[in-house]
Amino acid sequence: QGLMFLVFLPLTGLRPSAGELLAAVAMVFLIAFSFTSLGFWIAWRMESAQGFHAVMNLALFPLWLVSGALFPLAGAHGWMQWLMRVNPLTYSLGALRRLLDAGAAADVPALGPGVAVTAASAAILLAGSALSARAGSHPRGA
Repeated sequence: QGLMFLVFLPLTGLRPSAGELLAAVAMVFLIAFSFTSLGFWIAWRMESAQGFHAVMNLALFPLWLVSGALFPLAGAHGWMQWLMRVNPLTYSLGALRRLLDAGAAADVPALGPGVAVTAASAAILLAGSALSARAGSHPRGA
């Protein structure tokens, strides 16, 4: 779904190079992989689809709100800045912004840390979902 938004990139006035655009596609994939892993991790532990959706909204909405997607890090209150700095999605979006806009604001996380935090989050979430799936494959009480 994130790739569909890249189709509208020419309307924004941004002109990333072909390499930056390919890197942005890879970054969108890595972000999607991270959230898919999070979804699987939670889904393996849930007994109903309704409960899964409630928990996902409970987790994803705050992550998105304090990621810098809605308001910049620099304008946030001190404790909110702290929340934004520990939110892995802040770094994911920062890396994506750096790839698509060379003139990104100074408070946007750098590309290197953004990719590193996103990759680490993806690895941790994948490991957690794999462990959860393995634990969930055994009958309860066994």
